[in-house]
Amino acid sequence: VSGVSSDPGKEIFDWYKGELGGWDIEGEVVAEDSGGSTFTISANDGTYSVYVMIWESEDVVTVTLYVDEL
Repeated sequence: VSGVSSDPGKEIFDWYKGELGGWDIEGEVVAEDSGGSTFTISANDGTYSVYVMIWESEDVVTVTLYVDEL
C-alpha cells in the first residue's frame, strides 16, 4: 500500500514506531541527503512482518507499507 501525506516524514515515522511498540523491531533507518529524507522501520509480531518506508522530498511525503504473513 502506498500513499502521500502532508504530514512531516519524521512525524509519520514516530507514529509508526509508537504503533509497533509491542512488536520486535528488526531495524530502523533515518537518512538525509540533498534530495530529501528517508525513514524506514521493519518489525514483526511472530505472525506478520511489516516494513514501512517514508520518503520526504521538498514537495511531497510518500509512505509505503508492506505486510507479509510469516
